[in-house]
Amino acid sequence: MGTSPCAQCGQPLTEGARVCTQCGAKVAQPSFAAQTMLGFSSPFAKPQAPAPAAPVAPLANAPMAQTMLGFAAPAELRNLVPGAPAAAPAPTPPAARPNPIGQKTMLGVAAPGIAPAASAPAPIAQKPMALGGGTMLGVAMPGIAPAHSQPGVVPHALREAPPQQQAPRQFIQAPLPQALPAPAPFMRDVAPAAPIVVAPRKGFPIAIVALIGGALVLGFGVVLLVVARTSAPIAATAKVSAEGKEQLHLRCDSCKDGTTAMLATSKATFKNKEADLDLPAPLAIGDNGFQIQIDRPGVGRDETVKLVLPLAYRIRGDVSEIGATPPVIKVQVEAAPGVSVVVDGKPIALDGSGKAAVTYDVSTETTGPAEARTIERKIPYEVTGKDKNKSTGEVAVRVGVLALQLDAPGAQMTTEDASIWVAGHTAKGAEVTANGTALVVSADGSFEGKVDVAPGPQAIVVRAGPAHDAAAKAAPRTINVNVKRALSIAAEPADKPTNIDGATPGQAITISGSVVEARAAHHHTILLVDVKRCTASPCLVRIDLGEESTIRANDWVLASGVVSKPITTPEGKTLTVIDAAFVRKAAHK
Repeated sequence: MGTSPCAQCGQPLTEGARVCTQCGAKVAQPSFAAQTMLGFSSPFAKPQAPAPAAPVAPLANAPMAQTMLGFAAPAELRNLVPGAPAAAPAPTPPAARPNPIGQKTMLGVAAPGIAPAASAPAPIAQKPMALGGGTMLGVAMPGIAPAHSQPGVVPHALREAPPQQQAPRQFIQAPLPQALPAPAPFMRDVAPAAPIVVAPRKGFPIAIVALIGGALVLGFGVVLLVVARTSAPIAATAKVSAEGKEQLHLRCDSCKDGTTAMLATSKATFKNKEADLDLPAPLAIGDNGFQIQIDRPGVGRDETVKLVLPLAYRIRGDVSEIGATPPVIKVQVEAAPGVSVVVDGKPIALDGSGKAAVTYDVSTETTGPAEARTIERKIPYEVTGKDKNKSTGEVAVRVGVLALQLDAPGAQMTTEDASIWVAGHTAKGAEVTANGTALVVSADGSFEGKVDVAPGPQAIVVRAGPAHDAAAKAAPRTINVNVKRALSIAAEPADKPTNIDGATPGQAITISGSVVEARAAHHHTILLVDVKRCTASPCLVRIDLGEESTIRANDWVLASGVVSKPITTPEGKTLTVIDAAFVRKAAHK
């Protein structure tokens, strides 16, 4: 309970004070202490003289003008209700009202056993009370409503203060709720490792062609030689690396791991007393002399070792002319005087320099449509030295062949046009020509281009070869197409349709029937034809035409071509395939 001001001078009074310490005025005790919370007179309070009650103007059933129990609301609340009549000025106090509200129950009946208190003092004019200063029933709450010390006198605390003396209102803003949780503490991550940059390799992709190998056989390069200021000899033999390079295979029992051997710009490191040293130039037939620098780790002895290696013969495979016309592989032979050589069962005649070459034509393996494949030859040999000792073995030659497939034209074609489309696919990075005219090759290996054709029959040679900057050589592949430029396809002679039963690949054939389905795309047409000259019914045949055709389903056609390799449908049926030279509409017979 807070302090109240003196009714005469406004000096704040201490709690329970009976006399003002400023002016000496007698402090009247508040009347609300004589009532209970329900408004009855307290049995412990002393009776006080009642003040005359001011008459209250009747309130016309306005909202909020009555309490919940139907009693008239206090004037402070009526002033806040819109449309409610304003409180009249306080008149001369009339006679005291009988039965003040504190002497009744909540329903307005006098409480039994409670003596009626003296009349309440007359109300005084007050500043309208704020809405929050009353209870739900409109009665001032004890301890909150201002206590009146003298009848008819406005307490000092409730007097209007001059505008300039009013204290500014203070607003206390409640803290805003936290919208997001506090971020996690900063953690310093470990920097990622630097990316590994792989430099792109130029040239033909090795994955598409098989590894090219030309085996090299070095004979009678018998161990050796020795010596210079060292008690332990260094032995050497000739060999060929997996990459086809000629090497010296060194053996040194006194060389620890980490010892290096150097010859010109070539360098090798010993491990388990052995090292392979690349030769800067191929070995010659006869004696080959070398000076090899040996560098031992730490305080080991460094020295220069002189070696002499005799070579009696050399036999190696050669694919340098695999791109020639026709493509060939070779076996190159070199031998010392008095040495005889037999290759693939045939004696070899050496020239005056002791050299010879055996050539093998591989046109069959590189002609015709096919996917990538490898040519591999193992060629036996026999060498007899001057001492009549014999040495036998074989040279293995392996070379990859590029893939090449044609969508247009087919193996043969009859056309009325002055130029035809050549389209298909090959290996990535390959170059494609048609009769020497370069075609456009996409990154995925697909290609296309137009080629002029002269009147009459002719051959078009489509060739796929490795690019000029290919990292590895590969055999080119060629497809020969027989093309005939005719004045009219309709007038082109054709054999009578034959029975399709028993047709074999490579057989020339003419068929007629109704088109069940037709598809044309990328300079190519596929027809599914129900052939009538056949024991089965329906008898479906697939026709491949190397150009885009206007023939559609339900057309009756006549087709002439060559039987190709059959195919199997997803349903397990086998279809005969015809590589057509031409297909034309015909009358139904």
